[in-house]
Amino acid sequence: MKNVTFREAIPEDGAGMLAVHLAAIRAIDDRFYGPEIRESWAYGLKAEGYARSVAGGEQIDVAIRNPDEVLAFCGRQDGELFGLFVHPKAQGLGIGTVFLDRVEMQFAAEGRSDVELDAALNAQSFYEARGWKLIGIHEKKTRGGLMQRVARMAKNLKIQSMMRGSEG
Repeated sequence: MKNVTFREAIPEDGAGMLAVHLAAIRAIDDRFYGPEIRESWAYGLKAEGYARSVAGGEQIDVAIRNPDEVLAFCGRQDGELFGLFVHPKAQGLGIGTVFLDRVEMQFAAEGRSDVELDAALNAQSFYEARGWKLIGIHEKKTRGGLMQRVARMAKNLKIQSMMRGSEG
């Protein structure tokens, strides 16, 4: 991850987060979501929306390269991870794992032991490889109004913390 910096998002990152979000959604293989679902998921996304979210207090971090090239972003609110998107050209560099580790540590520091999230079906294996368990599959309405199947995932951070402590 040479030359990648992690920091809190600022409103000016909106266009970069939009580019990452759209590229990540549109790159998903058809075996997970067809073109109609992907476009419905991406429907209505605008740079101003990310800027408003950041200005409104949502906790969003970005991974950047150079002074302002957004490679990925990760958001959380009210004790739940609500978006972790990595641009396809930056996938496989470990950025998603760094974000997930940081969010898990933040949740643990807040005293949360059991955490859950909704994962896109294509991301389910990413979370499972990092100790998250599948609770079930359910449907959520996309911004464009179509129903999208997602994986509800859970992790016990107390168990994770105890395992890390026993490794040392």
